Amino acid sequence: MKMKTTTINKTLIRRLKEGNLDAFHQLYQQYSSEMIRLAFHFLKNEEEAEEAVQDIFLRIWEKRESINEKLAFQGFLFIVAKRILLNKVKAKSKYRFTEVNEWNAISTSNMEEQLICEELFQLSEKAISKLPSKRKEIYLMSREQKLTYNQIAQKLGISRKTVENQIVLALKGIKEHLQRYSDYSFSLGFLLLFL
Repeated sequence: MKMKTTTINKTLIRRLKEGNLDAFHQLYQQYSSEMIRLAFHFLKNEEEAEEAVQDIFLRIWEKRESINEKLAFQGFLFIVAKRILLNKVKAKSKYRFTEVNEWNAISTSNMEEQLICEELFQLSEKAISKLPSKRKEIYLMSREQKLTYNQIAQKLGISRKTVENQIVLALKGIKEHLQRYSDYSFSLGFLLLFL
C-alpha cells in the first residue's frame, strides 16, 4: 500500500513539474489541511493561516521545476512553509522570540533533518489520534482552539482540575508514543514547539 502511495506521489510531482494544474490541485488537497494546522499554530489566526497556506502553495507552483522527484515532497513543502511562516511570524510583534529562534535552528541545508521533521509531525499526529476521545477533545481545545483551562472546564461542565489532569495525561501519552516510535535525539525538543 505504501509503495502505491509513493508511486502516485511521484507521478503527481512529475506532472506538477511539467506545469499540470490538476496535479497541483491534487497535492493541495492532500497537504493543505496539515499546512493550515501548522500555520495556525504559529500565526494564531485562522484567516492568516489560510492566507499563509495560499502563499506556500503559490511558492510551490513557482518553484515546481526545482523539486527533486527523488526526495519526499513533504520535505520540500516543509522547507517552503518554514521560510514563508518565519517571514510572517517576524512581521508579527506578538510572536514569542524563543519559538522563532528554536524553529530557525533547524538547518534547511540538511534534507535528512527535513525528512526527520516530517516523520516527527506524522508521529505526533498519530499519537494525538490515539488518545482517548475525551482526553483528545480537551487537548485539542487547549492547543488548537487556544482555550484556557477554565474555558474548557465551563464548556464541558467539568472541573478545572480535571482539565489539567487530562492535559498532563495527554502530553505524557504523546511523549511516550514519540519515544516508543522515534529514536531521534532531538525529537521531543523539536516537537515541544507543537504540543
